[in-house]
Amino acid sequence: MSVAHRQCAWAQALLSELCRLGVQTAVIAPGSRHTPLVLAAHNLAAAGHLKLYDVLDERVAGFMALGLGRVSGSPTVVLTTSGSAGAHLLPAVIEADRSRVPLIAITADRPARLQGVGAPQTIDQRDLFGVHTRGDEHPTPLEPKEPAHRLAARVMERAQGDEPGPIHVNVPFEKPLWVEGADPLAPTELERASAARPPGPTLQDSTLQELARTLQSAERGLVVVGPGDPGHARGFYGARRDEQADAARRLAKVLRWPLIADGASPARLLGIDPDIVTSLESLVRSGELDEVHPEIILRVGQIATSTTIQGWLATRRSRTIPFDPSGRRQDPAGVCDAPVTADPATALQDLAERVQSRAHDTRWSLAWREAETLGRQALSELAETDEPWSGAVVRAVLERLPEGGLIHVASSLPVRDLDAFSGAPNRRLHVASNRGANGIDGLISTALGEALSWGSPVVCLIGDLAFTHDLGGLAAAREILDERSDASMTLVVLDNGGGAIFDALPIAEHPTAHEPRFVTPKGLEISGLASALGIEHRAVSGTRPEVSGALGEILEAPGLKILHVTLDRREDAARRAEAHDRVRAAVTAAQPWSEVSR
Repeated sequence: MSVAHRQCAWAQALLSELCRLGVQTAVIAPGSRHTPLVLAAHNLAAAGHLKLYDVLDERVAGFMALGLGRVSGSPTVVLTTSGSAGAHLLPAVIEADRSRVPLIAITADRPARLQGVGAPQTIDQRDLFGVHTRGDEHPTPLEPKEPAHRLAARVMERAQGDEPGPIHVNVPFEKPLWVEGADPLAPTELERASAARPPGPTLQDSTLQELARTLQSAERGLVVVGPGDPGHARGFYGARRDEQADAARRLAKVLRWPLIADGASPARLLGIDPDIVTSLESLVRSGELDEVHPEIILRVGQIATSTTIQGWLATRRSRTIPFDPSGRRQDPAGVCDAPVTADPATALQDLAERVQSRAHDTRWSLAWREAETLGRQALSELAETDEPWSGAVVRAVLERLPEGGLIHVASSLPVRDLDAFSGAPNRRLHVASNRGANGIDGLISTALGEALSWGSPVVCLIGDLAFTHDLGGLAAAREILDERSDASMTLVVLDNGGGAIFDALPIAEHPTAHEPRFVTPKGLEISGLASALGIEHRAVSGTRPEVSGALGEILEAPGLKILHVTLDRREDAARRAEAHDRVRAAVTAAQPWSEVSR
């Protein structure tokens, strides 16, 4: 059998087994050295076993695969050629690692004889992604050390294990990469393995009972759900987030504790619930919480988006008990107990069943409910005005998303605006965000992957710098979504002329460097760009009625749309400050914690 026949047969066996074990989608970046893998994927797609997307830019391909894997819960394969091509996957691999999203990065390589001798498009690709993967595999298709199906099983196990994440498979291929008749046809039938995932780590009954007694003994406590969704990749994203959010809400209700839900957490947009605290940023800024000290803080997820809230939680005289499915520390302030290693959804549900429900609200729970009611009301009143500001845009997006809709919120100011000003919509929505590494790269590409899997309208709330950073993703989204009648994504671009988040940092006082080196205004003509790419777009000011009206016209239409929202950076900052001041005034007047033991 020729070199081409042997390599193509091996590639077909590997990808066929990955599909049998649960891979549903692959993203291909162009090139030559990965020809055997591309042909195998092409054949599997033709047989109906695999959904394929072709993307020019490897960085876009990586983040798109991240979004696809986040929503589906099964690993997406991303294929690249050799050399620097695979290196462009690193940012997406890092985010998949930190967000615990399954991802299989397969990079083609040159054979060993071409390493270190100046061969073109050849670099050392061993351990290309360093510590950011769940493992690195280096198979040799011409002289395999094990059957391809055994490698596939190990790859899937690592990608979907107790801590889901990315895995790297680096495959050297010899020329010829293909000759006529070399690529075997994909199997017409694949006996798909069960899609069931092994259960996450659970706690022994004695440990649960001890924790339940600890929680039961404290009247003043908080359940805090941070960004991210640890362990969510074990099942469909929406169902998994619902499971974790509902478990946190149930435990908080049984204990009569408030539920502190970060804007990027699964527990925020559950619908109107007076015990879900959505205005904590403003409440902390009011100063009324300075001497309010919970006895116990129960934490799930990553640290809070808001540095104000991070600081407040870290300085309480409280015992802080974190939960994490793999025992990963999420505690930069060093104030938490050792993590409780357990699947958060299961552990919280089990605790809710063991804790004896308090029959009546306590002064503690009533004070938090009163403060949250005042905070929501003050923020809603400002959002209802005709003033253009980012808080009004957030409210308009949430009121227009249908039940079960998904909002992907970008890093920097958009995620902070959602956290501080979203309030509580009257129906259940979902939030996705790249809060693993908190970067602004690849956000359109990630949202594109999510939109292709979600099935109902997806909104990506993004700033103008993050939008500019992923123009390759914008072009890919236009091309791919134009061919799909069952997928919809609307980019709501908050254009404040640069990185407005730096206006709130000490560097804003620098006499010469602040504007050109940190705010970095780009002056990009978004409407012209959209027209050039053939993307439907609207330009609006940032008032709630205008944004809501425009979204109502375009949101549920298939394909890609852009809603360009122009905001004045300084006026927007003034509206944020006014929002916090309104909450401060309302809470200070009512003094809901005056009768709470501090």
